[in-house]
Amino acid sequence: MMLCHGYKVQEVYGVKYGFEGFWKQTSDGDCYVRLVPEMRREFDRKDKKIVNVQDLHTRGGTILGTSRGGFDGEKIADAVQAKGINQIYAIGGDGTHRGLLKLSKIFRQRNIEVSLIGIPKTIDNDLAIIDKTFGFDTAVEIGSWAIRCADVEANSAEYGVGLVKVMGRHAGHIAMHAALASRDVNICIIPESPFDVYGPKGLLEYIVKRLKQRHHCVIVIAEGAGGAAHDVNLESTKTIDASGNVLPPVRARAKK
Repeated sequence: MMLCHGYKVQEVYGVKYGFEGFWKQTSDGDCYVRLVPEMRREFDRKDKKIVNVQDLHTRGGTILGTSRGGFDGEKIADAVQAKGINQIYAIGGDGTHRGLLKLSKIFRQRNIEVSLIGIPKTIDNDLAIIDKTFGFDTAVEIGSWAIRCADVEANSAEYGVGLVKVMGRHAGHIAMHAALASRDVNICIIPESPFDVYGPKGLLEYIVKRLKQRHHCVIVIAEGAGGAAHDVNLESTKTIDASGNVLPPVRARAKK
């Protein structure tokens, strides 16, 4: 909207399915769709290649889709030159911004004059410099709802335990904020806070103590919190996903 109305940009296109959308071909042709601030008479409302973004802020999710991997800098550079693109706005987290950095180096090597703008959007809220990323508030809201459901279930059974795992490979912001917002959480485990699983002051002992006293327990854990356990060995294959992220450990066992 700002590009069209504020800066008078004539044409704005969205690239579907992440970086691979720059060069990928589908049954509908390429992955480019024209983004318009309003549906004017000259636009065909049945044309799937034209997307009205006027009320986009009222909807969740993404109209452009998403993907893991698909980054090929040379193919992207070829597509950018072929289509005459002069500005790229990439919305995403650390993987997206790593891709932008690689693109900037390729563009310099090939003398391609294109402005690259990174827009931080990750529910983990784990990007430096900025206070809050797009999507974080929604993640905390949904996490709080899941916690309320887990609390109801835990209270419905004798010695019931409600366990909620939320996203956060290296940062526990979602777990921490959702736990504080719900006020029903008894244990919150995050990657930044080391803990013991076993022993008199360990996690398991505290859970048993809590169940004896109150007959229920609600636990919230960030997905990457296992690495913060002092007394557990995590066996990992160091598998990397398509976006360059290290996958969680595949097995854990107590240290001797």
